[in-house]
Amino acid sequence: MDGAELVTVLRQRGVGTPALLLTARGTLEDRVGGLDAGAQDYLVKPFEVAELLARVRALLRRHDAGTTVSAGGLRLDRLSRTVIGGSAGHGVELSQREADLLALLMASPRRVFTRAQLLQSVFDGADTPGTVDTYVHYLRRKLGKDVVRTVHGSGYRFGPS
Repeated sequence: MDGAELVTVLRQRGVGTPALLLTARGTLEDRVGGLDAGAQDYLVKPFEVAELLARVRALLRRHDAGTTVSAGGLRLDRLSRTVIGGSAGHGVELSQREADLLALLMASPRRVFTRAQLLQSVFDGADTPGTVDTYVHYLRRKLGKDVVRTVHGSGYRFGPS
């Protein structure tokens, strides 16, 4: 199996890890095929180590930008489910559902979400509206009471301004 085939299989399985193909196949069709298969970058042999390292750093920067959410002085790393900043100060680890709820609220910090919207987006609609209240309570307990604001009669929004 070549690199492009491997990336195709990984993407089909839902693996989103950044991929850099290192290959001797340097035709235009090969490069386009590798990128279309799901690789983020393509480097043809022979190459200079300095260029390889620069491309890896660029991949990591792009990957990190997609896995972190920042708002209101907080930074959530969605991979490690760790929050840094605010009253948390040091890293506070969240459960997957807590992290998903916080990420949604942080992504649109001024938007008010109804319980039904949060239930559908974060909990796949499988739980009751009380589940949203429970997880808001968990976030407030771990990160401070102002991390999620209640908008009476409407729902919740991200707290810190």
